[in-house]
Amino acid sequence: MDSGHRFLGDGRGNIAILFGLSFVPVMFLAGAAVDYGRASALRARLQNAVDGTALALCQTSLATTPAALEDQAAKLIAAYMPEGAALTAPLAISANPRIITVKAGATYRTAFASLLRVNTIPVGASSQCATPMAQTFEIAIALDTTGSMDSAGGSGTKMAAARDAAKKFVDYVYSKPAFSPQTRISIVPFAGGVAVDPKTYGAATPWIDGAAKSAYHWTNVDFSAANATVKTALKSRFDLFDQLRKLDSGWGWAGCLETRPYPLNVQDTAPTPDNPNSYFVPMFAPDEPGGDTPNTVTLSGSLKVPGTHNDYTALSPSTQRYINSYLDDNTNEPGCEAKTMTAPEAEMRACKYYKPTSYAATSKNALQLPNGPNNACTSKPLQTLTTDTAKLKSLIDSLVAIGSTNIFEGFMWAWRTISPAGLFGQTSAYNDTTVRKVIVLMTDGENSWYPNTAFGLSNIHDSIFSPLSYMINGNGTRVSGSPGLPSRLVTGTGTPTSLAQARAALDALTREACTNAKARNIAVFTIGFSVPSDPIDQAGIDLLRDCATAPGQAYVANSSTALMAAFDDIAKSIGKLRIVR
Repeated sequence: MDSGHRFLGDGRGNIAILFGLSFVPVMFLAGAAVDYGRASALRARLQNAVDGTALALCQTSLATTPAALEDQAAKLIAAYMPEGAALTAPLAISANPRIITVKAGATYRTAFASLLRVNTIPVGASSQCATPMAQTFEIAIALDTTGSMDSAGGSGTKMAAARDAAKKFVDYVYSKPAFSPQTRISIVPFAGGVAVDPKTYGAATPWIDGAAKSAYHWTNVDFSAANATVKTALKSRFDLFDQLRKLDSGWGWAGCLETRPYPLNVQDTAPTPDNPNSYFVPMFAPDEPGGDTPNTVTLSGSLKVPGTHNDYTALSPSTQRYINSYLDDNTNEPGCEAKTMTAPEAEMRACKYYKPTSYAATSKNALQLPNGPNNACTSKPLQTLTTDTAKLKSLIDSLVAIGSTNIFEGFMWAWRTISPAGLFGQTSAYNDTTVRKVIVLMTDGENSWYPNTAFGLSNIHDSIFSPLSYMINGNGTRVSGSPGLPSRLVTGTGTPTSLAQARAALDALTREACTNAKARNIAVFTIGFSVPSDPIDQAGIDLLRDCATAPGQAYVANSSTALMAAFDDIAKSIGKLRIVR
């Protein structure tokens, strides 16, 4: 066979020709795939840009004009896509609720498809943001104002940081469209106790024990030896305050109230006439045994506390020490003469409050608490729910750091300000789906109620005074309950005798209160302001986490900057916007 026939019959030549003929379309397909992938990536970037633009537009004021929105959208798209993108249609804007639709396009220039005279591929994206119907909230903010808040928290004190963060929170709520104008905020400062405004509330307030019906009312004052004049003049603790205010203007009732019996103290219910102990008793720190000019005794370290002796009264036992003696134990009233008496008798005698003459002017004792009948009442009066930002900010600006830490009282009074039980006027019902209730609790410490052992004291009370009164009252009744006096503590926590036991008792009350509030569909956020120089221990962090509605709603702030960020994040999460496609 000649060479020509061999070539024609050789199949290898055919394969080479076929491969050569098929290579060109394969290359075009590969190139087109590359162009398609790049165009898809461009579209994904454009979608992100359009989503970001839409969300930004929905965060603007409802008063922003369509023209201004259009201009802002064009600038945002250009900023997100500097290589080239633009709106492809006017913004579609609807109202009630406001919905903004953004459509934009970009052009991809091909690399391979241009060989087929396909030079560009247009890509487009659209997104729709919705500003939810403005929702109404009732928000209670409980702010720690204890003495430790005066320590450093960054560039300034922790108290200064808390004031700034709280005011920024208020500004956010009343400037964002997610919150209706009817949204109201209450501010509840707390330390050892919580105060209401004594100019607004008092003996005539229906839920306060102005008639001395509660079994707690006279636990540290005894009228059994008082004459008829004293008994007539002093009908309730408010009368004691009225007498003392004549001596010192700071000795009128400051607005604090004692803890109710358990389990009423972990509930938001209003008092009922059939249970006198359900009423709120005005907090009155009794004049502890001793004269008005007691000697000073140094105990552990450099701690100095007043002694119990004066020039004319001998107490038994003489070794006892008290830190809140502000009156002489006798007056010129018949039956109230100076005499030798036991410490309980010196404290309990009612006659010394009737026209007292010799007294110690208001000052701070060794624990930096004011001596006098408001010894444990150091916080500014709470602000009930309001839309008045000037009132809210004025209170926040006035906060000062003094006192011990009672997270339980701070939480409960915050809850009461948004409760429909009626203590503070009209609030929404729990089943009202148009209003959401929120508590924001901020503290830099741990529950504390100081027993005698914490300061080396020895006296009849086993503790300093607090909203729970004493661990042991002047009449011998106990915080854990006695005949005729119900317990104020969670069942099983006993009578505390140490700082750790007292903290455990308050923690148990706090946990139960938080559980009860959350069961009412109240959203609870907590912030632990735990700076490295003054950290909250793990048990304290655990308490705040357990109190919050969810772990993600419990924040730990290690600096003033972090505290601002925590309040900011809480505000945003309460009224969060959403993207709808």
